[in-house]
Amino acid sequence: MDTRRAEHEVVLTCVRRSIPAAARVPMEGLLEGELDWDYCLGIADRHQILPMLQASLMATAAPAAPSGALRALGARLLIARRRSRKLTGELVRLSHLATAAGLAMLWFKGPALAAMIYGDLEARQYDDLDVLVDGAAVTTTEAFLVSQGYRRTTDHGWQATFLHDTTGVSVDLHRQLTFRDFPVPFAFDRLWARREVVMVAGQPIDTFNLEDLLIVLCVQVARDALRGRTKLAKLCDIAQVIFTSDHIDWERVRGEARRLRVERVLQFALLLTARIFDIALPEPAHGVAGDRALTRLLREEEEALFTDVPDRGPLFHLQIREHWRDRLYPYYRNLSRYLMPNASDRHMISLPQSLSVLYYVLRPLRLIRRYGRYFVRNAQT
Repeated sequence: MDTRRAEHEVVLTCVRRSIPAAARVPMEGLLEGELDWDYCLGIADRHQILPMLQASLMATAAPAAPSGALRALGARLLIARRRSRKLTGELVRLSHLATAAGLAMLWFKGPALAAMIYGDLEARQYDDLDVLVDGAAVTTTEAFLVSQGYRRTTDHGWQATFLHDTTGVSVDLHRQLTFRDFPVPFAFDRLWARREVVMVAGQPIDTFNLEDLLIVLCVQVARDALRGRTKLAKLCDIAQVIFTSDHIDWERVRGEARRLRVERVLQFALLLTARIFDIALPEPAHGVAGDRALTRLLREEEEALFTDVPDRGPLFHLQIREHWRDRLYPYYRNLSRYLMPNASDRHMISLPQSLSVLYYVLRPLRLIRRYGRYFVRNAQT
């Protein structure tokens, strides 16, 4: 069932109009009806595409959005751009000091991404700074951040967040690029050896090269989809990389995705981008975009784009990964928790206390019933 609202179509159309390869869909007809502009702006803010929404609305001929909505949009953007300028200044400062200290730091997302693929620091919303470091240099890098007035506020293992109490700037220090239950074997040394330098406010910033960036963006989209947090901004980033770059070495992209065991993840993100923005992928990308088995996942993700969905859980992870060791890793690591009988098992069959041990037999049988068809189908392909 299509539950998409008119406000969703306005947001989608604005983003599509920002992508060079997308058709210039007329906006005027979408703006003629009654729209909940507070909801529309909230959706755009959540998906971090306020700059694209404003650019498209301002370029639209009459009848345009109500003046009140444009003022509210301008106010939200003013806050976002002030934040972006503060983050840009702090990135320049930290990068300069880190280079002088001999620290190898790969900055990604945020201002580095905006400068690299949009050529405009204000074309993309960002709320914090992200940096990847070598696992052997984590302690040194953490000490560097502390010396610059930061304190660690959270630590998830694969990344830790550092906050500057005076400026309010937040830095996510990544030890890996993905969380433990979504493993991708990125190697810092390989990424560092192929790094590119992008100029941000006159300061050279080390970041991923174009092919590595595309893979990282696709992994982030699949990771976010697993958690029910897909954002239009990240899909737009993928589209910008593909359609505004002079050259992408697709053989390198495919080879690296194969080495990292994320070809299926790459397919998912590329096809989702093409589907959401109604664009055709360039011919060189066809070799990585054509897995028909992903059709259902793509349809479900498109339908969930503007809804709050829970963590998609084990079935999504099983379907998005192509190697069994990656599919099963999160589950054998937590095997005892998955095999532990729960309230659902007890609700299905009510057993007396003397026979409660049988729930430990029932639990694996229920898991086999739930996921068995998927395992058989994949074993036959």
